[in-house]
Amino acid sequence: MFGYQNKPLPDLLSYQKESLASFTQKKEALLRLYPLPTHNHAWYYSWLDLPQINFLKSRARYQEHVYKSRIHTILTNLDLFKPEVVVMYGMDTIDKLKKSVQKFFPEVKFKSVKAIKKIIPQHHRVDLGTTTLILTTQIPGLRHNRVETGFDWETFGKNIRTAKSL
Repeated sequence: MFGYQNKPLPDLLSYQKESLASFTQKKEALLRLYPLPTHNHAWYYSWLDLPQINFLKSRARYQEHVYKSRIHTILTNLDLFKPEVVVMYGMDTIDKLKKSVQKFFPEVKFKSVKAIKKIIPQHHRVDLGTTTLILTTQIPGLRHNRVETGFDWETFGKNIRTAKSL
């Protein structure tokens, strides 16, 4: 966000604790496509014996059950509120997500942008009117001032802004 807005980076830990996704500031939103908390390899709900919600028996069944309504709600709100930039990240199935976006916005075509090692991640980009939608499998995270790890998300934000103005 700060790179996109060409603002200096604040102390990121303080920003995360005090301002990130603040309802009162209305600068950003953090939404999970699959809202149940999970670990990478563990599915903690399989032990539940609840016949009325048996889709919790496996992560795949849960995701299949939730996906259609969640993505529809997210895309409907994206269309309604028209945020400047939306970054969706960390998904296993970018192709499925791209197809959902194209079904909702039939006229769109994604542009693939190659990664620049340690600078910007590979991503897919589409402009939906005034909203730029970015899809990437990379999860933004603090680099702890170590250039050798991750990507430079500030530069990534600047890159998105520059490409939008072209």
